[in-house]
Amino acid sequence: TTGIRRGELCAIRLSSLDLTGGRETLWLRKAIRRDPEDRWIEADLKTHQQRRIALDPETVTVLREYTGRRRAQAARLDIELDVEAFLFSNSVDGSEFLTPDSVTQ
Repeated sequence: TTGIRRGELCAIRLSSLDLTGGRETLWLRKAIRRDPEDRWIEADLKTHQQRRIALDPETVTVLREYTGRRRAQAARLDIELDVEAFLFSNSVDGSEFLTPDSVTQ
């Protein structure tokens, strides 16, 4: 629903989301891309400009439920998700980002 790039999606951190009433937005600050040595890294956006996207009510509902499940899963393992945790991650603590190729397979 946002039209963002795959690499931008993979770099979203919990701190990038504002899901408070009336101001539901997503800040895009970084993206995941390959460096010259063919490694995945977190880097500036392709346009080198941060963007703020207003989120529609349905997306806000889904993200609230998703972040709630992520926090509950971490809590069951006595882990508290840091605000800088990646929103989409295969690690319970959100310390690792997904790669752009993995989100379209």
